[in-house]
Amino acid sequence: MKKILTILLSAVIVISSCATASLNLLPDKNSLPEQTESTDIISEENPVQNTAQSELSAAQEESNAVLNEKKKPMIALTFDDGPCELTDSILDILERYNVRATFFVQGQFVEKRQDTIRRAVKNGNEVAGHTWRHNRLSDLSNKDMAETIVTTSAIIEQITGVPSPRFFRPPYGHIDWRVKNVCAGLGYALINWTVDPQDWRLLNADKIYIEVMNTVRENSIVLLHDIFSTTKTAAERIIPALIEKGYELVTVSELMSHLYEELKPGTVYGAYGLRH
Repeated sequence: MKKILTILLSAVIVISSCATASLNLLPDKNSLPEQTESTDIISEENPVQNTAQSELSAAQEESNAVLNEKKKPMIALTFDDGPCELTDSILDILERYNVRATFFVQGQFVEKRQDTIRRAVKNGNEVAGHTWRHNRLSDLSNKDMAETIVTTSAIIEQITGVPSPRFFRPPYGHIDWRVKNVCAGLGYALINWTVDPQDWRLLNADKIYIEVMNTVRENSIVLLHDIFSTTKTAAERIIPALIEKGYELVTVSELMSHLYEELKPGTVYGAYGLRH
């Protein structure tokens, strides 16, 4: 009887040892071939992993949604010569439709309209320089040219608390080789436009609207002036109309980032679609 018990006990020990050895020889789950059954078992036994996978899928869907959103054709609306009493009305319209624009401002007016400038930046708009007093740059000495560009950027930064863009818009869009050289030395690019409805000349909201809508294309930079009430009235129609056509209204920085890796100092962007 004792011999039988001894044999049975030895058999149990051998079987147990073999089972343990088999478990130790199982490959890491990462090295297992992909099988539906194995995946199902792992998922059932690891609720934490299921949660992580769900969160990852949700994050991927959200990322794809953002990418799809960015595929919308972009347009940059720009407003020159302010800020003034009408600028806040333009900001009202932009806020109503949750879109952004770029304001090229004169330094001489910025200090008087600090709240307007801060509001513009706070709501995602962009504020860049348009020189201090709207002088034609080619009429200035190199020193005065540099001063009017740099001091305007400096006061924008001082009031908004954020760095001013490393570009500006030259008054009248006028640029010559000397202007380019000075800007290159200062580290500034120059932004002109590709769509000019000549709102300053028309002074008619309906005509301004028609000119913009007939001319605008994907990646357009639209020139407007927030110092005219007719432009404000036209903007009330232009902005929702562009959105309805599927355009995303963005800042100049956003559009340039979409089109170019970086802006080169002394280079002109715009001028009816040309970079020169």
